[in-house]
Amino acid sequence: MFIFVPSVNPGLMEIVPQLGFQVERYSFLLVNEQMEPVPYEIPKGYSLRGFRPGEDEGAWCAVRNAGFSQLKGSQTPITPDMAAKYAKEADYLDGGMIFLVHEGRPVGIVRCSDDEYLDAPIMNIGSLALLPEYQGKGLGRLLLRRAMEFGRESGYHRTILCVNAENERAKALYLQEGFKEVEYAVNYRLDLRCR
Repeated sequence: MFIFVPSVNPGLMEIVPQLGFQVERYSFLLVNEQMEPVPYEIPKGYSLRGFRPGEDEGAWCAVRNAGFSQLKGSQTPITPDMAAKYAKEADYLDGGMIFLVHEGRPVGIVRCSDDEYLDAPIMNIGSLALLPEYQGKGLGRLLLRRAMEFGRESGYHRTILCVNAENERAKALYLQEGFKEVEYAVNYRLDLRCR
């Protein structure tokens, strides 16, 4: 069992460990209030395209699972059935699930969804992932900038995302792109099999 406790709730952070929960990981919540247009260039041989419900669930999972396989708390693979539910959820934005394709092969993903933060609308960027062999080449920045462009096109003035504390390279990218850390959360884990 997992529970996320935001830093704005220090009292709960004292109680949860007393109930037998262990710290699994830390995550940072980052917000970009500016959403300034930033150009990006799609390298030769690459393209961007939208997610096609009913066709792309397996490809979405393959990229997400490979890209997150080494991140604490994200190692559990998602299934095509789970990916299929995204397009049916209330936060779904038409066109907000985007693939980066290299020579016909999906190699990166980013998901943009409707959200609310501090009682105001905000676009959530989640599941930004690349296949491991495509990481470290500036392609994550390309996907992030495309996601922010999509947000502006969809009428959002700010965006939010969550990043694992151990994913220092991703956090550094987000900070370089104008995001600011607004809070952190502790992910606690309780292994029910031991009880």
